[in-house]
Amino acid sequence: MTAAQLERLQEHLQRLRLFKSRERLEALLQDATAKECSYADFLDQVLVRDAASPGVVALRAHDTLARVRSWLASGAKGTQHQGFPVLDEHDHLIGVLTRRDLVGLADDDASRQMHQLVARPPIVVYDDCSLREAADHMTHHDVGRLPVVSRATPHRLVGMLTRSDLLSAHRPRLAEQRQAGRVLHVGRGRRARSASA
Repeated sequence: MTAAQLERLQEHLQRLRLFKSRERLEALLQDATAKECSYADFLDQVLVRDAASPGVVALRAHDTLARVRSWLASGAKGTQHQGFPVLDEHDHLIGVLTRRDLVGLADDDASRQMHQLVARPPIVVYDDCSLREAADHMTHHDVGRLPVVSRATPHRLVGMLTRSDLLSAHRPRLAEQRQAGRVLHVGRGRRARSASA
């Protein structure tokens, strides 16, 4: 709240003579400020390291396209992902390939290695960034997933953050709001607000 808003609120309250003491007014203003802060952007309050998936399925730089396609077709654990980081022989991140990259190439490319298919350096996010920064980064670069690295070792992969991870981060907040009765309920073609709304 700005100083002008606080002043107007104080004048209004004094005119109505609702508050007889300065302490009560300050308590009300603190409560209003706390409620205002609770509606701040939730994604600003959560770090990437707390929402990213740590168990990353990565491709090796020298794997051939034929080998990776065979693995994808096997349905083995991890094959359902839509994006895969590519790591070199030192486990350094060199890029990201999507499922579309891997299945969309012609069959005569089957002998090409993963490092040859990487078109650009990886777009990464640091593990100490907020989810808001990560979401903005995804939007700016038009990507659906970001490899997570630490500032101390920016070539070493520590996790993967996807759009689904961003959405999943909201679950505890939504459950808390539902518990508090602040969620809009929709039923049979009409909107009904909860009793506390």
